[in-house]
Amino acid sequence: MITKAKVAHDKLNMPDDLWRYRLWKLANSKPFEQSIMAFIILNMLQMALDYEGKPASISIFLQLTNYIFTVVFLAECILKLLVYGWSYFHESWNKFDFFVVCASLIDLGLEFVDDMEDLPIGNIAKILRVLRVLRVVRLASRSKDL
Repeated sequence: MITKAKVAHDKLNMPDDLWRYRLWKLANSKPFEQSIMAFIILNMLQMALDYEGKPASISIFLQLTNYIFTVVFLAECILKLLVYGWSYFHESWNKFDFFVVCASLIDLGLEFVDDMEDLPIGNIAKILRVLRVLRVVRLASRSKDL
């Protein structure tokens, strides 16, 4: 006998408005989910390219791709917030994603402030960059074997 059955968050919070329903279909489609997972993998590979003493060209490449990945994950977060509204925060993985996106945005903000020599915030920025690695945990959530 099933006593604790729950309806999935995405099915329970299916929107009634047509425009939100269309966004819901996009946000819950297999191709969208697979492309986000591909971006997570590419982001992990991009972060693995960072090393001490790298040439300026690699630094510029890593900086630009970091902006791109942050925008992609921010767009996913905004899309899901539009679709689910406040119920977005009822799902633990959504809270986790929101936290990582916010940490990435703070990291980007500190990157621009870091140019000011009077503020010693380099260590804080390094910690926030490490938090971006947490995105790989989301891949583990999709695999039953892990």
